[in-house]
Amino acid sequence: MAHISREQKNKNISDAISATRKKRKSQIPLTFELGVRNEKRNRKTGCFRHLKMICVEAKWMKNNITSILNADRNKSVFQMNYKDFKKVTHRDKDGNELVSELKYLRSSLRKGVIEKYQ
Repeated sequence: MAHISREQKNKNISDAISATRKKRKSQIPLTFELGVRNEKRNRKTGCFRHLKMICVEAKWMKNNITSILNADRNKSVFQMNYKDFKKVTHRDKDGNELVSELKYLRSSLRKGVIEKYQ
């Protein structure tokens, strides 16, 4: 195992902090309000899986919007329409790009994700 000098260690930490600050400048925080009743019949019908997938697809859509805006600086969120997001590109846990159809996120919720950016 190679020994790292204190100066090199401090430089690595400083570089990591700078990269994090740069990354966070382009991030936009989003919040969603949900009301859920935890009833036995909901657990049997898969309501909570459905709710989880709504949140996952909203995250995928948000990340897809961010990547589109970062890739094309001339594009504005005001030019985007919820109909453009029937399929989104996202990454799996290994970093591979996947294209998925939004099955659970209905149009009014897609509009809401876009409006959070405006």
